[in-house]
Amino acid sequence: MIHKSQYADDNDNYTSFLMFNSGGEIHFLFNEMKNRNQFLSDNSIAPNGILKRNPTLKSLDKGFELMPKLGKQVGARQVIIPCTYRNLICFAKVDF
Repeated sequence: MIHKSQYADDNDNYTSFLMFNSGGEIHFLFNEMKNRNQFLSDNSIAPNGILKRNPTLKSLDKGFELMPKLGKQVGARQVIIPCTYRNLICFAKVDF
């Protein structure tokens, strides 16, 4: 069981999760709010069923809101996640 708490007022693009296969594990990425800052939380499940909570991925720039629901895996250990910044759409490339 993966514990997550998410909410959305107007748009559900920022809720939900992105699941991708990195070869040895299945990763679940989702947004998590802590102290008014948004983090991209990474939990993974190993083939033996062990759940591991990996370090959170924090954006160095303020104002970017990731949409993991709409992300896609583009490489063996790489995902592209759309995000918004001041009503502009941009993309974040995340390598694992």
